[in-house]
Amino acid sequence: MDFTEVVSKARPHVKPNSIKSYQSAFNKVLKLNVDIYKPDEIEEGINKLDISFTTKRNMFNVLHVYMDSKEELEIGKVYAKKRDVLNAEYLEKNQSGIISDKQSPNFITYKELVAFSNMVRADIEDNQRLHMIYTILNFLIYRPLRNDLAGVRLMTPTMFKKLKERDECYIISQGTKMTFYCNQFATKKTRPQEEKLIDGRARIELQKYIKRWNIRSGEVVFPITKNNLSQLLIKTSKHYIQKNISTTIIRKIITSNLFLDTKLEQEAHAHSIGHSVGTENLVYIKKQQEGF
Repeated sequence: MDFTEVVSKARPHVKPNSIKSYQSAFNKVLKLNVDIYKPDEIEEGINKLDISFTTKRNMFNVLHVYMDSKEELEIGKVYAKKRDVLNAEYLEKNQSGIISDKQSPNFITYKELVAFSNMVRADIEDNQRLHMIYTILNFLIYRPLRNDLAGVRLMTPTMFKKLKERDECYIISQGTKMTFYCNQFATKKTRPQEEKLIDGRARIELQKYIKRWNIRSGEVVFPITKNNLSQLLIKTSKHYIQKNISTTIIRKIITSNLFLDTKLEQEAHAHSIGHSVGTENLVYIKKQQEGF
């Protein structure tokens, strides 16, 4: 059996798109040309790669999943431990509240991000590719998703209701109302199912793009893969502002712009009265009951 068959049989509850993500990480492992039953040699090979922290973690995790699926439990535990070590390091680095050395050169301000978007807009003319990039950038500034806009499908409410399986991401359009729905990688805790109203400038520019290029209901709005979306943003930003701007960086720019000052103020306040931010959020920050 191949990878997909092994994992799908052992874990029938795992969604098809999660299997695809596992397969992608597993393929990266296979390119090492190292025996996957030798964890230390695999670790040595992974550490030689110029890849992100999270990619390394995902490679160890998929090996844990694969070994568990094949009932090679002891080797699976070894890979799980290596993954957990990286998870702990990842959390420790993020607790500092300072952008990493790798991302720092590409971390720009919110105003600079908007200015970059406007540069792209000025060059659109009859270029559908640039128009697509601008529309995606504009949407991400409004709602900084991951790479979920890649391959998103345009639907009417009637078409959407008739779907037996909602295994893609969708933009549901009815007149001037637009809704984004994505259930591909939904989880109860870390990533709940996304069904959000699209409004403001994001809706206006999206509708302009759909009308300009005559995209019909049932068709894919942005016909690119998730990996291609990231590469397209990076290539475009490098051309215009000599930075590598990915969806991950955009999420950090937008969120920092909205909440960094408040976060720092809360940290100072919590320290001044002798407890942690976690305790403050859990125990002391409350909203009044309805009716009072």
